[in-house]
Amino acid sequence: MTPGRILEKWCPYRETPNSSARDPGEDVRAVVVHYTGGGSLGSTAKWICDPSSGVSYHVMIERDGRAVQFVDFHRKAWHAGVGNIDGGQDKRNANVGSIGVAFCNYGKICRADTQPNKLVYTAGAPVLHSNAYWEPYTDEALATFTRVLTWFERTGWTTNLVRHSEIALPRGRKHDPGPLFSLYI
Repeated sequence: MTPGRILEKWCPYRETPNSSARDPGEDVRAVVVHYTGGGSLGSTAKWICDPSSGVSYHVMIERDGRAVQFVDFHRKAWHAGVGNIDGGQDKRNANVGSIGVAFCNYGKICRADTQPNKLVYTAGAPVLHSNAYWEPYTDEALATFTRVLTWFERTGWTTNLVRHSEIALPRGRKHDPGPLFSLYI
């Protein structure tokens, strides 16, 4: 059986109550990539560990490259909601058969016809793309993501990546990980 926790110094484990058991025989077929839409790992972790949030990711990566695992890979994190990881329009819970990895990243900061507030994020200057400003992904965060994928590959978990925006239903409901996340998928 593949390990359910990374258990490496670079990715400590902090359990959240916001998860559920996988069904027997349920295969993990995809890694769903997200941005958190918010601030730091600390503030987002506090939200994820609050039972009232009803939200979790298996792994979250901070802008500076730190990572935390919140849910054992043998369990379902509550990260994707209604969607379909296999394509098509079948509406079902996309947490089934997937692992959720999130970047601490604001995503879309503002429309292009407004001035971006450069004080709300720390990753560098916003990038104009498709009439909106987006927070860029840091090299440190992307390096840690590569580390996570390498661990998945080495231990037998899938490395099939999908964007949350590609699987969320109805189409257009989600935008993460956004247009600046094109290095891997």
